[in-house]
Parts: sequence; C-alpha cells; structure tokens
Amino acid sequence: SDLARRQRVTAAPTQVRGTQSLGFTDPPEHTRVRRLMAKVFTPRAVESLRPRIQQLVDEILDAAVKRGELDVIADLGDVVPMMVICEILGVPVADRHQFKPWSNAATRAFDGVIDDDTAAQARAGFRSLLGYIDGLIENHRAHRGDDLLSALIAAEEEGDDGGAGGGAAQCQVGPHAD
Repeated sequence: SDLARRQRVTAAPTQVRGTQSLGFTDPPEHTRVRRLMAKVFTPRAVESLRPRIQQLVDEILDAAVKRGELDVIADLGDVVPMMVICEILGVPVADRHQFKPWSNAATRAFDGVIDDDTAAQARAGFRSLLGYIDGLIENHRAHRGDDLLSALIAAEEEGDDGGAGGGAAQCQVGPHAD
C-alpha cells in the first residue's frame, strides 16, 4: 500500500560508489581515516581558516545591512558552513553554487522515513557530490593548492594513512563529514 511505502525506512545511501562515508565505517578503517585526517586538521590548520570565515560573515552582514534585514538561518546558517566546506576542499568559487542543491538533496536521506522519490533524489545528490569530489581530488593530485584537501592528499601519498591507500578518496566529505 501507499502508506506502507511511505512508512518504510529507507537506508541512507552510504555506498553510492562502492566506498563508505566515514560516518558509516567501523574500525579499523574508521580509525585509519580518522588518523589521516587528524594529521591534516590540526588546531593550527583549522585556526588558519578563521580570517576567511570572518571575511565571509562580514560580507554577509554587510549585505544584510544594505538590505535592511538578516535571516540568521538562511543568511548565515545555510551559507557559512557550506562555504567553509568549499574552502576546505579548495572548490573553485565558480563551482560553489552547485554544492547547496546537491547537499540539500543528499541530506534528505537522513530524514528517517522517506518515500522512494525522496530516496532517489538523495542518492542523486550523493552521486553528484561524490562525482564532483572525485574530480576535485584528481585535480588536486595534479595541481596542489594551499588548502586542506591538498594537504590530505599529500599525507595520504606520503604513506601517512597506514599504507592502505585511498584515504582521501574514501573520506567522502559530502554533506556531513564526521
């Protein structure tokens, strides 16, 4: 029945392309990837983001003053985290507009009870995010930047991931990183 279909809990698409999101892995894989990420996400590296985050917030607040209103959720809560994730990943500014719709679609998988259409949209969102991130990783492997994704790839390639390989690609930094 339609009611039964709507009440079915649809599993989050954690294995869209054959690897799992960090939030859905168990030791020892989870430990290996967390160890790799800890080498890159040091307090100093995270602190280095502060000026850029402050600049983003200042730009949003300046625009709000010009408009004469501020919606804290829409203007800050929805924008700042996504922009910070894009900064961390080294996503070109011209591509950042794509992340919000992909992320919105993908995170619907975590709503609990969802229908088949919503599940399909969530999987499509995950596929889009992960496909883009795969390309970004390959681009960063060839052209290193001054960003945390490049540092994560460098740590992986230097063997800091315990020798298992694939750390950067397997750390699906999609809509919710762990």
